[in-house]
Amino acid sequence: MDLSFVETMRGTLAPPDGRPRPADFQIRTRSEGGGRFRFEGVVHAPPWVDEAPCTGTLIMGLAPPSITYEVHFEAADGGPLVLAGAKSPQLLRPVGSMSNLTMTLSDRAGAQKAQGSFRFSLGDLPAFLLSWVPVESRQHRRFWARYLAVSRRELVGG
Repeated sequence: MDLSFVETMRGTLAPPDGRPRPADFQIRTRSEGGGRFRFEGVVHAPPWVDEAPCTGTLIMGLAPPSITYEVHFEAADGGPLVLAGAKSPQLLRPVGSMSNLTMTLSDRAGAQKAQGSFRFSLGDLPAFLLSWVPVESRQHRRFWARYLAVSRRELVGG
């Protein structure tokens, strides 16, 4: 059976000349093997987008230890955006290094729109761990409900 999990990261994004704004993304991953995961999810990053479906990759590297994220979505104006960042797990700082993520928001051409930091809330840890179990969980149902609602709004407007 393929590995899969649901993860939520929350934080802020700030444009170069502006104040930090709340942002978050929630993803459901599916293993492709070799530490590589594909995902779909929902991203919330105003003023660029209120809520939109997203897709992307998560790669777990061993040497050096790293977890990289690349989240693709469309801005409110229809332009493609990429939210990218990496965690560097450290044996002496397991909680901090696994729960903090510095990210950059860029357009498709690579022009930076914002920078920010995201956190995995330890309050989400039980639901995160349960999402690895290969059976449908409440966390999976909540994820799919949010994902489908956002996708439907994208299709029909509103």
